[in-house]
Amino acid sequence: MKRVIGATLLVGLLPGLAVAASPAQPRLTKCFASTFVQAGRGVALFKGNCNGKDTTLKADSSGIKGRVGGLVTVINASGANYTGRIGHSKFSLKWHGATMTGRYGASTLRFGVVGSTVIGRVGSARITCSIKPLPPLGELITCTGAHGGAHVLVPFLTKVYAAP
Repeated sequence: MKRVIGATLLVGLLPGLAVAASPAQPRLTKCFASTFVQAGRGVALFKGNCNGKDTTLKADSSGIKGRVGGLVTVINASGANYTGRIGHSKFSLKWHGATMTGRYGASTLRFGVVGSTVIGRVGSARITCSIKPLPPLGELITCTGAHGGAHVLVPFLTKVYAAP
């Protein structure tokens, strides 16, 4: 009887373990990207990493393309609206004054801008991003989130820097 109960519990737990162990989206907790010069009016090239995986992003007037933490990133810009994909997840973000709202996969995005800091949430994970100027015309973007999601705002913040 104990074996039957144990086997039943094990079979019941396997699907949950498979989902938790799936490599669909990595848990990126610290990301940074920097540029030291603008590549041209309205164009910026950023390099950095997320949890040791390379980040390379190009932001221009049409949007953002590249990789953030190894995830292929394509985001299109239309005024204050941004839509696209980060990895396999859909991304959308809308700028409203000093706040940003949107979605990343199944998670709700909600961020506020306070000086040179962006603070908010990706679902229930709290994310903090700081923006630091680098001489002569550069910028360093650093985002952290103890439970993942740190990579979500990095592409958007590169676009803000590149805005003409």
